[in-house]
Amino acid sequence: TQSTGSSGINAEYGGDLGVSIIGPDGNPLEPEMEKLSPHHTKVVYDVAGDGNYTINITWCDIHIAKSPFNVNVKTPFNPSSVLATGPGLMHGIVGKISLFEVDCRSAGNGPLDIAVEDDDHNLVPVKVRETQPNCYDVS
Repeated sequence: TQSTGSSGINAEYGGDLGVSIIGPDGNPLEPEMEKLSPHHTKVVYDVAGDGNYTINITWCDIHIAKSPFNVNVKTPFNPSSVLATGPGLMHGIVGKISLFEVDCRSAGNGPLDIAVEDDDHNLVPVKVRETQPNCYDVS
């Protein structure tokens, strides 16, 4: 939802809490605010996608310490969406380079860690080369 992007709650002891949130596209978001007690307010906002969000928190129209807050939002990653294919996953020949591909495009943002072991569980050095965003050749 988009609106003015600010909400306020009057406190019982003479102040006004204000919260405004700006999304990465520059448009305001409407936070939901719930007063839990005279000194605690719960603020919830919907994240539409990846990017930098700016959260302004004010008391009596003056920014609180460290406001505005910059929040970098990233889509959670799903390792089960990573696909690995290629002959290097099926068989290999001693002294020959084996190759396989890893496609992380559907997995979201996250680290890629590849480890290859021999029959004695020793790590074998591999080269990982990004062929396009979130797609890799491993040899």
